[in-house]
Amino acid sequence: MKYLVIMLALISGLACANKPISNKDRGYIQVMGSGKTVDEAKSNGFKNAIAIIVGSAVLSENEAVNNKLIKEQIIDYRAGYIDNYQIIDRIERQNNITLIMDVIVRPSKIHERVLNQGKSEQFIEGDRIYTQYKSYTEERKSGDEYLTAVLNNFPKNAFSLKQGVAETKVDRYRNGIIVIPYEIKWSYPYLVSINEALGKLQDGDRRSPERIKVISKSPSSFLIGSADTYYFTDSNRANIVKSVLEPNFFIKAKLVDNEFQTLYNTCYQVNSTFAGLQDKGVYVLYGNDEFLGSIQMKIDNQLYQVLQRGYKVELSLTSICNNDK
Repeated sequence: MKYLVIMLALISGLACANKPISNKDRGYIQVMGSGKTVDEAKSNGFKNAIAIIVGSAVLSENEAVNNKLIKEQIIDYRAGYIDNYQIIDRIERQNNITLIMDVIVRPSKIHERVLNQGKSEQFIEGDRIYTQYKSYTEERKSGDEYLTAVLNNFPKNAFSLKQGVAETKVDRYRNGIIVIPYEIKWSYPYLVSINEALGKLQDGDRRSPERIKVISKSPSSFLIGSADTYYFTDSNRANIVKSVLEPNFFIKAKLVDNEFQTLYNTCYQVNSTFAGLQDKGVYVLYGNDEFLGSIQMKIDNQLYQVLQRGYKVELSLTSICNNDK
């Protein structure tokens, strides 16, 4: 009886050893994708697989002018790429193709740009490399769109602008000047959204060449301590932040009549320290900074012609200086 038990155990062990490894054991998940073509169906299935494994962040961006919606954009960002896949079944009905696929998804925190190595020095898996790179570039693109939408409307939405009481003065050359003091501070909701976006999109660690730090004294829970640092190996993504959050922007001063029609406008550059490069190439957003200043509207001939009808001066922030009404 003892020998029989041993033989059964050996047979069972051999059966387990010879059991083929399934796709599930290799890390694949099974998904379904649909589309008018095979490529569309694959792409749809890949998006579904990435959403299942790493999730997605959906951002709705609307732009309105005079209470009229002129742009509506929904950005769906999925932080992963397809490492490998196998088509299990294909179903065609009318003008629609449905694919059932086994798919391996990897996170997008890629420190090296080599996504795949061939099985030998002579051969590469072209379809796999194509799929990996295509899904990787799509992830990068959607992530860039997500980040750009969060940073949108800088500096208008990035700061709170407080306007002081205007004073009229005359300089020693008898030139009339309207002096308007102002105060600019970071908008904390804007900083919160930046922190959330950078947290989702960072793809590096302390060894990475690109670092973005957000400093704030706000007691809000979005910051741990006094600063958060985000690491990027993707220089293009870090450069989006640097190019949009340009510390030098403009204040536009607009004189309107009692019907709020623009009579005169001009703009003045603000040379602030709200953001900039720190030591060792770290790009810092100084969320604690406040900027106090004043604009001086010289009463030149153009302003003098409309000044009598002036009702109030409105200040606003802009990244581009122009005199459009």
